[in-house]
Amino acid sequence: MLKKRIIAGVLILSMIALALVLLLLPRPTKSTEQFAGERTADVRIIEITTAPLKEWSELPASVEASIATEVPAEVAGRIDWIGPAEGDTIDKAGVPILRIDERSFRARLEEAQAAHDLSVKKCRRAEELHAQGVMSDEGLDQCQTQVATDAARLKISKIQLEKATVRAPIAGVLNKSYFNVGEYVREGDCVADIVVIDPVKILVEIPEKDISYVRLGEKAHVSFGFLGQGSYEGTISYISVVGGPATRAYEGETTVGKPKRATRP
Repeated sequence: MLKKRIIAGVLILSMIALALVLLLLPRPTKSTEQFAGERTADVRIIEITTAPLKEWSELPASVEASIATEVPAEVAGRIDWIGPAEGDTIDKAGVPILRIDERSFRARLEEAQAAHDLSVKKCRRAEELHAQGVMSDEGLDQCQTQVATDAARLKISKIQLEKATVRAPIAGVLNKSYFNVGEYVREGDCVADIVVIDPVKILVEIPEKDISYVRLGEKAHVSFGFLGQGSYEGTISYISVVGGPATRAYEGETTVGKPKRATRP
């Protein structure tokens, strides 16, 4: 009988201890409860694509004419006539810019032509006399030499007359004229400057740290922040081989075609 009471007491104590343990255990969270039932997850699918990485550097630059040509006088004399004015567009090469003492050079040509014609007539008579045995071989040689000399002088006179008209060597814009009508020019004097501003050259100094990323023929974005000129796409046309000794920067040129006229070098 005593044994049964002991067992019953032990069972009662065990049940009380189990109840206390259940009370002291933490309550299940919402996620735990959800795990016991149906659990959902927020899954998103993102498509990953490859794209080239573009890097750029903003560098200050200056604008220059793509071609700048000095036009020299090839003969000396006084200027008789001037054609295009400064700022005028020259549509093609060969357009007359000015004329130098044209009347004098034309008179010299006429004189040389007359001398040549006379020597030719004399030589023909000399050849007839030589055929008749009246003139010696030496006399005939002298006559023929004179014809050749006069022919050379005539050719020089023609060239001088052509050079008296100074012509544009290229098409472009007459940027500067250095003389006026009536002024005297010497042979070799620069009488005008002609520039080509379509396309233009954009000059920039490329830092040493960026030079390895720049290639000839690549495209460059050129922006003019003044006068509302907008932006243009150009082509890198030149990169210097040696950097500057002080700055270690490399000279670069970008060619930009068809800029607005207000974009001046």
